[in-house]
Formats: sequence, C-alpha cells, structure tokens
Amino acid sequence: MRLTKSDLDRISTRWLNDNLVEFLLKLWHYELSCDKLQLANQIHIFNPFLYQKLSTEYQNTPRWDRKVDIFKMKFLIVPINEW
Repeated sequence: MRLTKSDLDRISTRWLNDNLVEFLLKLWHYELSCDKLQLANQIHIFNPFLYQKLSTEYQNTPRWDRKVDIFKMKFLIVPINEW
C-alpha cells in the first residue's frame, strides 16, 4: 500500500481519505495479529470502495475478496466513506 504526502497531510486535519482509512485499518489488523492472531484471523476488512460499488453497480463489483470465505469470519469490517 502506498501513501502520498497529500494523504499524510490529511491526518492533522482529521479528514481521512480512502487511502488513509485502508492503511490504518490494515495497520490495526496487523498489530492485532501480532498479539491476538486467533482473533485477527476471524476478521476480514473490505476495501473502502466496496460499499460504493455495491450500492451503485452490484454486477460490476470487483472480486477483491473472492479468496476469502466471509461466512467463516466472525467480524466483517466495511469502511464507508460518506463523501
């Protein structure tokens, strides 16, 4: 995952973009897996663009998560960007 200077500048304004949301969720998940691997393995974090794609054009939704059996997960995190 790649963050730009523009992405990082947003942190101080508290206006997070999709890149920051995705990065911070992945970082949180990584840190959780270092301490509580069993719990981390029960959590799936979707891409921040998934909800937008699902709500507008379901048929064209990318298969980003096709390798994950979401029905075996205990927690699903679907980040939603309100803008």
